[in-house]
Amino acid sequence: PKVSQQLFSAFNHSPMGYALSAAIGSKLVQPDRDVICITGDGGLNMNIQELGTLELQNLPIKIFILNNKEYGIIKQTQSTWLNSKYVCSDIESGVSSPDFIKIAQAYNIKTKTVSEHNELKEVIEYVLAYSSGPIICNVSIKPNQEILPKLSFGRPLEDMYPHLPKSELNNNIKF
Repeated sequence: PKVSQQLFSAFNHSPMGYALSAAIGSKLVQPDRDVICITGDGGLNMNIQELGTLELQNLPIKIFILNNKEYGIIKQTQSTWLNSKYVCSDIESGVSSPDFIKIAQAYNIKTKTVSEHNELKEVIEYVLAYSSGPIICNVSIKPNQEILPKLSFGRPLEDMYPHLPKSELNNNIKF
């Protein structure tokens, strides 16, 4: 983050459902600061009732849903550690994904969608400029897309895979 920005993250983005609640708490504590929530579709679905809080409080939070219609990090872990034996991580193994645009609209929350790479710049600029209340941007990504960078258990945040060359890492560490 830049000097005037703060980034709140949980280890490896693993506590699904954390992002939206953390964004709401951040906005309530610092109402004059911009709050951007980046979450996966699975994580948002864990705490979807909080869209009601956004509507009732009219909190101008910008939410970007990285939507691969699966529990991508769980599926990636099952690939890595469980010989690709998938259980409850995608539609074929028992998990479905709702239409977040319809759900957001039911809560009277403004929505945008990114389906193609060439739409990113325009839609992101629109979402970041929107200030009349909450807005949700559903960003479609490919199922089975490898999630990178990846933090290994017990490693520091600057030591994510794929690893940077040691010289580049040392030139950029500021602490």
